[in-house]
Amino acid sequence: MKRYFLKRDQVGAVAKIPPRWRNILNENYGDIYWRSNSLIGSDLNCDERPENVLLGIRQSNSVEEKRNLGFVVGVVSQTSAGLTSVRTFDLPSSKKNLETGEVVLCGEDVTMRLVETRTDNSICPAQEIEIVSSHCGAFAIRARGDEFEMVDDINNNNVILKGKRNE
Repeated sequence: MKRYFLKRDQVGAVAKIPPRWRNILNENYGDIYWRSNSLIGSDLNCDERPENVLLGIRQSNSVEEKRNLGFVVGVVSQTSAGLTSVRTFDLPSSKKNLETGEVVLCGEDVTMRLVETRTDNSICPAQEIEIVSSHCGAFAIRARGDEFEMVDDINNNNVILKGKRNE
């Protein structure tokens, strides 16, 4: 039996192979620059399989759209059959100030964090992803069974968007 060993310089190359879900994001959403440092991994829907959530910036060729950077949140999960499922949520790119009438861009300082919403002693605590922009307020991505939704007012549960699904 012949044994194969990796050379020292090959070990790093193997360790840097991206997971399959990242390849799917890059292949199916090539117009989005995914910010790796925004990655949050958690079991949001309590199916014992972690979801990966990333913040991305939609790239555009038009001059008008380049002024309004479009932020996108991607939720990547594994189905029970082992397939990768991706849902994307487009964040508003601008908001009109009701007092001044001025249009402000939302995408200047978008942050995401994992929030535990229920702290009872259940096996799987309820969690959501909170997305905050100082100009456009707070949003949340929540699991509803096998689906995900984005709400624009975290306290009032005003669903504004169901995730666009790619399987």
